[in-house]
Amino acid sequence: MSKNQENDSYPKAIYFDTNVLASMPYWNINKDFAELGQIVSEFNIGLFSPELVIMELIQRRTFRALNEIKKIDEGCQKIGHLLKREPLKRENVVNIKETIDLFIREYISEIGIISIPTPTDILLDELIDMSVWKEPPFEKEHWGRSTVLQF
Repeated sequence: MSKNQENDSYPKAIYFDTNVLASMPYWNINKDFAELGQIVSEFNIGLFSPELVIMELIQRRTFRALNEIKKIDEGCQKIGHLLKREPLKRENVVNIKETIDLFIREYISEIGIISIPTPTDILLDELIDMSVWKEPPFEKEHWGRSTVLQF
């Protein structure tokens, strides 16, 4: 099999959704993704994720960070109560969302995923109507939500 025939058996692009990105390690590349990086580099396969997915990932991680801070605050209160003194103080963390946003966008860029901007020239109601009435690009039954994300 020639190199060109071999290339035809691989996809031209890989799209990542929120669950896949959320399951990856926070700030470093795991072994499987490193291997994927070698394959996509060798066969010129693009890695993409809709901006909406990246925004959802930022929101999930921000929510998780705020929940962890809440647990720390509750623990500080309990320890203060047990020791019959003022609650323990913790570091005042500021700009949580902005920090997570910056780290995630740097990470996405570092691992080679290209963010696909969300279209601003189409209304959501119009997009839903197109999907319901199976107008292009929704003419195939199995597309549905994924097409909305990639439209």
